[in-house]
Amino acid sequence: MMVDFRKLYEHIVHSIEKYEHIMKKEREVYKKLIPERLRLYIAKNGITKEALAKKLGVSRMQLFRWLKGENYPSSEMIKKMEKLGIIEKIE
Repeated sequence: MMVDFRKLYEHIVHSIEKYEHIMKKEREVYKKLIPERLRLYIAKNGITKEALAKKLGVSRMQLFRWLKGENYPSSEMIKKMEKLGIIEKIE
Protein backbone atom coordinates (compact mmCIF):
# COMPACT_ATOMS: atom_id res chain seq x y z
CA MET A 1 0.00 0.00 0.00
CA MET A 2 1.41 3.32 -1.06
CA VAL A 3 0.86 6.33 1.22
CA ASP A 4 0.56 9.73 -0.41
CA PHE A 5 2.41 11.80 2.17
CA ARG A 6 1.57 15.05 0.45
CA LYS A 7 -2.17 14.40 0.79
CA LEU A 8 -1.68 13.28 4.37
CA TYR A 9 0.30 16.44 5.12
CA GLU A 10 -2.36 18.65 3.50
CA HIS A 11 -5.07 16.88 5.49
CA ILE A 12 -3.18 17.45 8.76
CA VAL A 13 -2.55 21.12 7.95
CA HIS A 14 -6.22 21.61 7.04
CA SER A 15 -7.35 19.92 10.27
CA ILE A 16 -5.03 22.11 12.36
CA GLU A 17 -6.23 25.28 10.63
CA LYS A 18 -9.85 24.27 11.18
CA TYR A 19 -9.16 23.58 14.87
CA GLU A 20 -7.34 26.92 15.29
CA HIS A 21 -10.27 28.74 13.68
CA ILE A 22 -12.76 27.04 16.02
CA MET A 23 -10.62 27.86 19.08
CA LYS A 24 -10.25 31.49 18.00
CA LYS A 25 -14.02 31.81 17.69
CA GLU A 26 -14.50 30.14 21.08
CA ARG A 27 -12.06 32.56 22.74
CA GLU A 28 -13.83 35.53 21.13
CA VAL A 29 -17.20 34.35 22.47
CA TYR A 30 -15.60 33.66 25.85
CA LYS A 31 -14.25 37.22 26.00
CA LYS A 32 -17.68 38.63 25.22
CA LEU A 33 -19.15 36.70 28.15
CA ILE A 34 -16.75 38.17 30.71
CA PRO A 35 -18.82 41.33 31.39
CA GLU A 36 -21.93 39.22 31.97
CA ARG A 37 -20.07 36.80 34.25
CA LEU A 38 -18.73 39.74 36.28
CA ARG A 39 -22.23 41.21 36.67
CA LEU A 40 -23.59 37.82 37.68
CA TYR A 41 -20.84 37.38 40.28
CA ILE A 42 -21.56 40.83 41.74
CA ALA A 43 -25.31 40.12 41.96
CA LYS A 44 -24.93 36.56 43.23
CA ASN A 45 -22.51 37.56 45.99
CA GLY A 46 -24.17 40.84 46.89
CA ILE A 47 -20.96 42.84 46.63
CA THR A 48 -20.26 46.22 45.12
CA LYS A 49 -18.24 46.80 42.00
CA GLU A 50 -15.71 48.58 44.19
CA ALA A 51 -15.40 45.51 46.44
CA LEU A 52 -14.90 43.24 43.45
CA ALA A 53 -12.25 45.55 42.01
CA LYS A 54 -10.43 45.44 45.34
CA LYS A 55 -10.75 41.64 45.51
CA LEU A 56 -9.24 41.37 42.02
CA GLY A 57 -6.55 43.92 42.79
CA VAL A 58 -7.53 46.31 40.00
CA SER A 59 -8.82 49.85 39.90
CA ARG A 60 -12.53 50.58 39.74
CA MET A 61 -11.99 52.11 36.31
CA GLN A 62 -10.38 48.92 35.03
CA LEU A 63 -13.30 46.84 36.29
CA PHE A 64 -15.77 49.30 34.73
CA ARG A 65 -13.95 48.94 31.37
CA TRP A 66 -14.31 45.16 31.60
CA LEU A 67 -17.99 45.51 32.50
CA LYS A 68 -18.55 47.73 29.47
CA GLY A 69 -16.57 45.35 27.23
CA GLU A 70 -14.19 48.15 26.30
CA ASN A 71 -11.24 45.89 27.05
CA TYR A 72 -10.62 42.49 28.54
CA PRO A 73 -8.59 41.06 31.40
CA SER A 74 -5.12 39.68 30.88
CA SER A 75 -4.48 35.92 30.87
CA GLU A 76 -3.23 36.13 34.44
CA MET A 77 -6.36 37.99 35.56
CA ILE A 78 -8.57 35.46 33.79
CA LYS A 79 -6.83 32.70 35.76
CA LYS A 80 -7.49 34.62 38.97
CA MET A 81 -11.15 35.02 38.03
CA GLU A 82 -11.35 31.28 37.35
CA LYS A 83 -9.93 30.52 40.80
CA LEU A 84 -12.49 32.84 42.41
CA GLY A 85 -15.30 31.16 40.46
CA ILE A 86 -16.21 34.31 38.54
CA ILE A 87 -15.73 32.65 35.17
CA GLU A 88 -15.45 29.05 34.04
CA LYS A 89 -12.13 27.68 32.94
CA ILE A 90 -11.62 27.47 29.20
CA GLU A 91 -9.56 24.62 27.80
